[in-house]
Amino acid sequence: MGAVTHAFRLLRRLLAFAGGRRYRLWLAVGLAALAAITGLAPAVAVGRAVAIAADPDAMAATGLAGPVLLLILAMPARWILMLAASGLSHAVAYDVIHGFRLAVVEALGRLPLARIGAEGSGALRKALHEDLDRIELVVGHQTVDAAGAVAAPLAAVALIAWIDPVMALAAVVTLPVAVWFQKAMWRGIDDVVLRYVMAAAAMNGAVVEHIRGMAVVKSVAGRGGSVGGTAAKVRAYGAAMTAMGAAITGRWTGFRVALGAGLAVMLPVALWRHAAGAITLPDMVLVLMAGIGIAQPLLALTTLASLLKLLEAGLAAPLALIDTPVAPGRRDLPAGLEPRLRYQSVGLDRGGRAVLDDVCVEVPPGGFVALVGPSGAGKTSLAEMAARFTDPDRGRVTIGGVDLAGLEPEAVGQLVSILTQEVQLLNDSAAGNLRLARPEATPAEMAAAARAAGIHEVIMRLPEGYDTPLGERGQRLSGGERQRLALARALLREAPVLVLDEATAHADPETEAAILAALRRLRGRTTILVVAHRLATIADADRIVVLAGGRVADQGRHDELLARCPLYAEMWRTETAARGWRLRARDGTARDGTAGDGMAGDGTAGEGEGRP
Repeated sequence: MGAVTHAFRLLRRLLAFAGGRRYRLWLAVGLAALAAITGLAPAVAVGRAVAIAADPDAMAATGLAGPVLLLILAMPARWILMLAASGLSHAVAYDVIHGFRLAVVEALGRLPLARIGAEGSGALRKALHEDLDRIELVVGHQTVDAAGAVAAPLAAVALIAWIDPVMALAAVVTLPVAVWFQKAMWRGIDDVVLRYVMAAAAMNGAVVEHIRGMAVVKSVAGRGGSVGGTAAKVRAYGAAMTAMGAAITGRWTGFRVALGAGLAVMLPVALWRHAAGAITLPDMVLVLMAGIGIAQPLLALTTLASLLKLLEAGLAAPLALIDTPVAPGRRDLPAGLEPRLRYQSVGLDRGGRAVLDDVCVEVPPGGFVALVGPSGAGKTSLAEMAARFTDPDRGRVTIGGVDLAGLEPEAVGQLVSILTQEVQLLNDSAAGNLRLARPEATPAEMAAAARAAGIHEVIMRLPEGYDTPLGERGQRLSGGERQRLALARALLREAPVLVLDEATAHADPETEAAILAALRRLRGRTTILVVAHRLATIADADRIVVLAGGRVADQGRHDELLARCPLYAEMWRTETAARGWRLRARDGTARDGTAGDGMAGDGTAGEGEGRP
């Protein structure tokens, strides 16, 4: 029973999320136990009715009024007790869910994004939706059912033993067999359940990504086409579910047979005891009715343990986040803190390799520093460290001499505002998305930030202006408009340090112009760190840091790097040449392009022509 005991420890852990209100569950358990005991009233009433019917004097004196009155009183009482127990248990279940969600949100707020991402979005999504529904099922339903599963057999055995101890022994003789099958059912099942939960999480994540990328799916796979990886994860989920069923089906069948075999044992023993004069006919009827399915309530205990087993595996990811220790950080910031961003011998490891190694970069107050380099050089990792999305494994990142790793997220948010190329908007209005940066922002302040980002006029053309719902992920706006709204949100924050992580990499010309115009207005007033893909957008930076292989290859101004840094010079020549490419169609006409190669107008490969 060790596995079952371990699963019930999870129930105690979950109840802790309800705080002091969890004790209402024990009241619900007590009421459910009383309801289960009251459920023996029909057996007692029938046994008493048989006894009265067999005694003409008793029948003439009172008739069946006693048994009927017992049923009239017991049945409503049982349902009232069950209703009260269910109401209390569901209240506790919703308290648990509420407390659990708050704990997860608190953990998401205090942990670096890299630590959160290690658990996988699919596992977290499954835990916070499907598995939370199981919490309601376990706490709201199965706990009170389990209370009845314990109370009903104990009360029935006690009643039968009071009438005839031999019949009580016959009533429980199949229980050890059922318990053996139950233990066998859980033996070695941990890995199978874990594989099922992991497969379900992987499938959920893949299906969500498949739906989000449906436009791409249809374009590359044709109408109704499917991504092979998604289909493989669905098949893996089906295989895991089949394996779990195969692992327990035989032992589950034996368990159910043992539970239902009680009457097959009790009936011949009851006839023998009646023939021997040990029990009367009314008592035999009462014993058989009380003993029918006496082991069946144990099924509720097994169901509860099964659900707890699935919950234990399913909630592993969010519980790991909740349990991750984080040293308390500072919430207060020194007065007059100098907005000087400094990376001091920073190192970062991922997957057994060094993503960053001994990186030293400084952005002075009001300075404009750009990070450039080939893909995988570590540019985004450095940008994320400034916002404490991730912490360095070696070295430290400071602002004004204060180590960011020692600050609470709220304090870091006061210092740093970040804009990434992947815009995240909530299913809210334009004003709601802007106020994520500053909840107390006035309409005039939001409009000023939107004007600076070149999005104010777009918002005002919406049906309800700033109060217009933007839809899921801001789908009411175009990609460029979403990026400008995100820029307005970053500007509204008015943080002393602004970090842009390739914010113009996929921007349309209008959005790129809005971002660059905003940067020009902020220069000298805000400390700016930019991760750049297009070198032309940062050629006038105060300093450009060239990264390669996770280390600083060189740093300086644009002209200095062109003269002494071969990597930067090659990147600049490549970009300049790419801007000058043209496509020549087969008819000899030329078309301007922005890529080094491309497709001609008729869909066949065109011929690239370099223009220095």
